[in-house]
Amino acid sequence: MDKGKMQLLMVGMCVFASYYLVRVFGKIQKMEFMSDLFLLALLIKIMERNIKFHLYADKVTLPAMGLGVAVNLLTSVSLGWNSSIILERVGLSVMGLILGGLCFYSLQWLGHIVFRKESVGGGDVKLAAAIGAFIGPSIVWFVPIWVCVWIALPFLYNMAYAFSPSKRTGLIEKSQPVSVVPSAPIHFIALTSALFIKRGLFDFITLLFGIGIVIVFVISLVKR
Repeated sequence: MDKGKMQLLMVGMCVFASYYLVRVFGKIQKMEFMSDLFLLALLIKIMERNIKFHLYADKVTLPAMGLGVAVNLLTSVSLGWNSSIILERVGLSVMGLILGGLCFYSLQWLGHIVFRKESVGGGDVKLAAAIGAFIGPSIVWFVPIWVCVWIALPFLYNMAYAFSPSKRTGLIEKSQPVSVVPSAPIHFIALTSALFIKRGLFDFITLLFGIGIVIVFVISLVKR
């Protein structure tokens, strides 16, 4: 991906993240707000490496798992030293971590069986577990949204290829599988959608924003 398209995609993601943060500002606890801000910023930050190398660094994803649990612990403590609240909040964080990791490990396993190739990488499994540690049981929204976007990519990619004058793409060649498309933007779309649903803020405008990010992502695949 050339620098201009990378910037276009990052600007789109930043706008969508800012839209979410503006809507939740003052409606949730400060620690929860900072947690969401950190998580969105993390995905935007690691996007460039993921696009270039299709990898996630363990030095980022593994500490993020522990940080997600720690943030939920601090959030519960900020409500007062109530042991039941602390245990519940930390327990939900650990549950989200396990669910995220297990769901994506299952997707990885199914990919090997159905497609006879790696469809979901180990880095995706670790990142999903880290996201689950932050958002807890809301990971149940993240997973199906991620799968839906991933399934839609072949259709969107083929359209992008068909309308490309040069018949080439900036990220992948036509002969390569769609599974090599970088997954960081997909994680971002799924995360923001899950956060909007978690906060009860998902509406038509949010849907349009999400569709806009998907369109920008597809446009960034095409090399003019």
